[in-house]
Order: sequence, then C-alpha cells, then structure tokens
Amino acid sequence: MNGGMMASMMGDMVTTKDGTVMINHNQKMAYDMDIKPEDLKDTAAPKIEKMDEEMEILGHKCQKYKVVSIGQLGETTTYVWVTEDFQLPHFKSQATAAKNFSIKDIPGVALKTQTSAMGMTVTQTATAIDQTKPKASEFKVPKGYERKKFDPKMFGIGGQ
Repeated sequence: MNGGMMASMMGDMVTTKDGTVMINHNQKMAYDMDIKPEDLKDTAAPKIEKMDEEMEILGHKCQKYKVVSIGQLGETTTYVWVTEDFQLPHFKSQATAAKNFSIKDIPGVALKTQTSAMGMTVTQTATAIDQTKPKASEFKVPKGYERKKFDPKMFGIGGQ
C-alpha cells in the first residue's frame, strides 16, 4: 500500500506471509507490526454479513460484506468488496495493513474497503492490479533505517 493520508501519517506498508512492516521514510524508521489478537483485545469475533450488492472493480466482480467488530476503540464497521479471483496467503499476524484485505471467513481479496470508527470514515480502493512478481528488494527495509517493534498504543490501539 502506498499513497494517501495513511501513507503520509504512517508510511508505506509492506506485507508478506510473515507479517507487516511499516516503513516511515520521513523518520527513516521501520516498525515490525506483528500485532497479535490479544494486543487488540477484541471482545468478540467480528460479525460478518454478506450484503445484497456486487460491484465491478478493475474488471473483477466483487461481493460486498459488512464486518462489525468491537475493540478498544469501540465499534468499528467495515464494508469490504471482495473478489474471489485472487487469494492472499494466510498471515501469521493480525497486522492492520493486511487484515482488511484478507478476512478470515470471507473468500478472496478485498479490492475496496470502507471503515468507520470514532466518527471518521476511511475508504481504500484498488487502483491497479499488477500480477508480475515483485523484486525481493521491495520487501526489504532500506539500509540506514532504525528498526523497532510497533507499539499499538502509539495509535491508541489496545492496552492503556
């Protein structure tokens, strides 16, 4: 993921099957975002509802789902438009960068998400799909960057 308000606040998100790294180029920092479910302290599994709506995004038929979860920040409602044309690998962590695009119990990959929490709505829509294999260097932290474990409390997530 890159671009938009999220990238300017947090940096680029690079997700592999082993987890997610947030790379903040302005600060020359890399944060390992291995967020475990107990870090998020959700009180219940998300409620998933298949909606009666489909949409075509970048030539792919997408089914709309509503996902409601309750956590430290209160209730979060996310609408996802998912295509079954692609599958992401199983992620070892619950890294926030990946969890809205590949949701357990929803087949496929979300090409659009719309999340509402704390009075704010954020919409992310795929603008391109490139199926060429990326270079390994795209998944590495640049030389000279300090690397830290991500603390969800930095963004008001989990804990006190």
